[in-house]
Amino acid sequence: MHFTKNSIFVIERYATNPQHLIDLSDSNPFDGEDVCSLVVSLAQRQVYGKPFRHIGFKVYSVPNHVNRIDATYMRRHAPVMDERKKI
Repeated sequence: MHFTKNSIFVIERYATNPQHLIDLSDSNPFDGEDVCSLVVSLAQRQVYGKPFRHIGFKVYSVPNHVNRIDATYMRRHAPVMDERKKI
C-alpha cells in the first residue's frame, strides 16, 4: 500500500501497484449456488534486522472487458475483500 508521510492512503499510487486478473466461475453449476472459492496467500522474505512490512491488498469485481483498474474505478467501486476483512 502507498501512504504519505502522514499515513494517509494515496489511491492514485495504489492503483499503479501490480494487478492480477483472475477469472472465477461457479465450481459446481448443478448445486443451485452461484459461488466459488478463492484463496489468497501473500508472503515476504525476511530481511535480517528489519521487521516485516504490512502487505495490503484488495479484491475487486470487474466487468469481463476490464484488464486493469485505475484510481477512478477504485474510488467508485468498493472492494469485495481486503486485508482487513476476515471470513
